[in-house]
Amino acid sequence: MLPERFRLPLAVLLTGALTATTAVAQTYVVHQISPTQQPRGMQSIHLLKVSTDGQKIRLWMSTMVNPDCTPSGTITSALIDTPRHGRADIVDDAVFPNYMPPNPRVACDRVKVPGKVVYYTPDPGFRGHDHVVFQNANSDGYVRRISADIDVR
Repeated sequence: MLPERFRLPLAVLLTGALTATTAVAQTYVVHQISPTQQPRGMQSIHLLKVSTDGQKIRLWMSTMVNPDCTPSGTITSALIDTPRHGRADIVDDAVFPNYMPPNPRVACDRVKVPGKVVYYTPDPGFRGHDHVVFQNANSDGYVRRISADIDVR
């Protein structure tokens, strides 16, 4: 179960303060692993996302910062397999990181820092399944290949 600070009260949804047309909810499950379990080299990640007709969604975000929130290295991103029914864009953008305590970079979660963001936009009128594969490599020698399945409704 998620901690209280991560849950949206049901009363907010029932009062109409948020509606399906004005808010998008996302749930993240975070597993804290010890430094000895940290992945080395190549890591494969699979994402499941949902979009609606014409809705641009963020598939992935990455950044590398020092504890003082200054950039600590470089990230190179590339599309490996482009979507068949939409468009994927990789852009340099300012992002809010998502570090977890006891990481000293947790203070950076409150400020935007330089990063790479991958967006997906479905073709107008398309409904169904789409798929995209992209890769992030950083200057520390870590490579992540991310496969995203998108359900467009």
